[in-house]
Amino acid sequence: MTRDFVLEIGCEEIPARLMPHTLDALRSAAEERLAIARLTYGEIHTYGTPRRLALLVRGLQEETQPRQYEVKGPPARAAFTPEGKPTRAAEGFARSQGVELADLTVRQVEGGEYVFVTKREESQSTQTVLAVLLPEIITSLSFPRPMRWGSRDLRFARPIRWLLALFGSSVVEFSLDDIVSGRTTYGHRFRAPGPFVVADPDQYFSQLEQAYVVLDPEERRQIIRAQGEALAKEIGGRVLWPEDLLTEVIYLVEYPTALLGSFSSDYLALPSEVVVTPMKDHQRYFPIVDHEGELFPYFIAVKNGTAEHLDIVREGNEKVLRARLADARFFFEEDKKIPLADRVERLKHIVFQEDLGTLYDKTQRLERLAEHLAAVAGLEGAAADFVVRAAHLAKADLTTNMVYEFTELQGTMGREYAILSGEHASVAHA
Repeated sequence: MTRDFVLEIGCEEIPARLMPHTLDALRSAAEERLAIARLTYGEIHTYGTPRRLALLVRGLQEETQPRQYEVKGPPARAAFTPEGKPTRAAEGFARSQGVELADLTVRQVEGGEYVFVTKREESQSTQTVLAVLLPEIITSLSFPRPMRWGSRDLRFARPIRWLLALFGSSVVEFSLDDIVSGRTTYGHRFRAPGPFVVADPDQYFSQLEQAYVVLDPEERRQIIRAQGEALAKEIGGRVLWPEDLLTEVIYLVEYPTALLGSFSSDYLALPSEVVVTPMKDHQRYFPIVDHEGELFPYFIAVKNGTAEHLDIVREGNEKVLRARLADARFFFEEDKKIPLADRVERLKHIVFQEDLGTLYDKTQRLERLAEHLAAVAGLEGAAADFVVRAAHLAKADLTTNMVYEFTELQGTMGREYAILSGEHASVAHA
């Protein structure tokens, strides 16, 4: 007979960047310990939202598999006299294994004759075994900066607030640092904050969905993409879906609702990276482009909740982005007042490394290295000059307002400012 099993670790919000690795580790830990315990099952899955990690095991056997195994003891010559009488070594081995002397056998193995005893381990109820395994599985999960909270010794990514463990309709009872398992869980923090009781694993998913929690991250991914594409289609555009950003966003929400926001088209006069970076890296918005790939003055944001009060949420997101873009435009206009080449001198005031001097010193080393490599590569004339000139300007944009505020744009802004300063296109792109 088999039953389904579900474990839910309810936490305060776990950082999105930790979730993919943690779910993989949870699955691996469960597979390893179930195998050691000789528990067979059909399928195993892990799911996660910002507030919970869930392990689902389908078709888990109600008992462990019995096993028969041999234990190797001392050499036969030490266990028995030439007349075949057992020695203290044989008696001690039999006593340590909980068997009678008559149960000992002698077998020839590589290296000589040794004493063996055959033992049998009977089946155990899965309920009993899980009560031991689950704390081990949970505490085996590791994090870059684990937290310890209150007076507890337990360490985890974020404080654990509840534990749900159901084997069929039965609770697997265990405690973890005074947190006792049960059949109670919680819905969406704002839409369904109260506790509710889960009858069995089959009802677990449906009850969570009624409480505004989409447990499966891949389902959340599909919802966000479908809603975002539909909204972009209304304005004749398409959404850029950076996979790393999408993976982060699905672990920031439990019940995703996409919304369409906009900003002034005046900002499209800025380099596209200047607009996309605060949108994507700072605000977790998805840019929208036309069918030629040109940026639209729109974006997709994702709300953690229903479509209720969506206009208020949209207005707030647009307001934050407007401030970011206004800063970017100001920095861009200020930076353009100084040619990129004139900024190289300013690198003398930025320490690269105490024993290696300033960024200006580093730049000079780069120039010499670039000149040498250009010669080795057989470059001559203008091509060689472009290489050295690019090395000379490579670090200059570190002194700009734009790169100081948006560090992700280092290099990208160097290219833009080099073009505006009249540098050759080859130098700018290098």
